[in-house]
Amino acid sequence: MASLAPYAMHADQSAGRTYDEPPHPYRGPYQRDRDRVVHSSAYRRLAHKTQVFTGEMGDYHRSRLTHTLEVASIARTVGRVLRLNEDLIEVLALLHDIGHPPFGHAGEEVLQQCTASCGGFDHNVHALRIVTLLEERYPNCPGLNLSLEVLSGQAQRVKGRPSSPPEVPGGRQPAAARETGASSQGPLSWGEVVKTYTVGSPGRQSLPPARPGGRQPKRAAARKALDRSRWSLKFAQDSKIFTVGSTETQRPTRQPLLEVQVVDAADSIAYNSHDADDALELGLLTVDDLLSVPLWREAAERVQRHYTNLDALQLRRAVIHQLIEILVSDLIATTRDRLEAAAVENIVDVTTASQPLARLSAAYQAPAAELTAFLFQHVYRHPTLLADRAIAGAALEEMFERFSRQPQRLPAQYQRQFDRDGLSRTVCDFLAGMTDRHALEEHRRQVDQV
Repeated sequence: MASLAPYAMHADQSAGRTYDEPPHPYRGPYQRDRDRVVHSSAYRRLAHKTQVFTGEMGDYHRSRLTHTLEVASIARTVGRVLRLNEDLIEVLALLHDIGHPPFGHAGEEVLQQCTASCGGFDHNVHALRIVTLLEERYPNCPGLNLSLEVLSGQAQRVKGRPSSPPEVPGGRQPAAARETGASSQGPLSWGEVVKTYTVGSPGRQSLPPARPGGRQPKRAAARKALDRSRWSLKFAQDSKIFTVGSTETQRPTRQPLLEVQVVDAADSIAYNSHDADDALELGLLTVDDLLSVPLWREAAERVQRHYTNLDALQLRRAVIHQLIEILVSDLIATTRDRLEAAAVENIVDVTTASQPLARLSAAYQAPAAELTAFLFQHVYRHPTLLADRAIAGAALEEMFERFSRQPQRLPAQYQRQFDRDGLSRTVCDFLAGMTDRHALEEHRRQVDQV
């Protein structure tokens, strides 16, 4: 395998973890992160969470998990050609949708409305909440204790600040919310996300659980870990230390690492192609419908130049493959050109660039956006999907209200969160962790008990 490019994120330059750990004898830090995500309960539940189409509509279409795997496949392909860190790319891809609630964006909209008074709900932020707090896998720290580069990459997916501060026991407003203000826009820094969402108030961060035998970690080491996760994320490159998204100095927002940018681009390519494929399989679209979209038509024409006797199913699948090929090839070529034009030599150059470097060319940005807009109008707003979304959303809202009125019905592990997170956030955590099937069964059970 080719050596990593100098502008890739090298594992030996990692800023480490929130809670220090010794290196593993034969796995790098991002390999360990990948394994921790894969073994998490939140990741396993993606198999039974809606991507776009619910399980009631058949078993061909993608779930949230298979979408995640397709994103990882595309992103790793791009990363290998560009000589980026594939291990980091893989964990970022596997993590990127782990915070989605049941019923896809319909579930997210309901939880956003239900938690408006305590900071709202964003699946990208909830992913951070899962891996820094809610998953309980290790005896000496909360969450999965992922590398800071992974946490920062996920935090940079958050596109704006919350509409209002989160609920904090005693009614106190977190300092992060007071300092930043609700009207601010732009990506949240990792420090802001941690302070605003993960533990409520910066003054109430808990020390790690006691080690076996009842001994508490040394306070200085614990405080160092907390300060590291609160305030900044640092990368080392050529003995230079630079800060990404410091909340104390309000530095200008920097570009993500190339590995993060590649995963974001791969996400768009994956859902554009597989949502079209799924919609065709389910009969929500026809091939003739999609031929009105220039990018789809280009892919179809390329296929037909090579194959003349394909039946309808073979043609559809060949066009999907060609669509991915067109976009991935353009992404690789354009990113290479941008790296060369900007004379990028290291990750400092990547993060201080005036705009993202991993993106489609001007020739394909508009056609790709047009395909996305077409799918939004003709698939995501299809009457069949809207009806399903309404039913699922109503069920989730009813459960939120019922658990808020009767919190004693929550599992014991969630009842223990009340003092730390408040009632609304705790109910939201419980519901967001459900699969579609679990949510429907729980709602049915509640209805039967009325």
